Amino acid sequence: MVGTASPRPDEPDIHLRFTTASGDFVIDVIACATAASNVLQHWQDRPATELEVRVVRGARCDCPRLAAERLWL
Repeated sequence: MVGTASPRPDEPDIHLRFTTASGDFVIDVIACATAASNVLQHWQDRPATELEVRVVRGARCDCPRLAAERLWL
């Protein structure tokens, strides 16, 4: 795992992928389950047509942690 430690080490890390509609920009991050859930809920409540976020399952992610992850708790 790259970056800092999880703010909630007792929770599993979730791999999130942010992608532009055109596919020109992709960024993969990890976040603890609570922060990931809150990010996903935010995107569902306030959809951004130019940016999508989804959970990537089944692949190991040596990605950086979500920027300002603690703010999503």
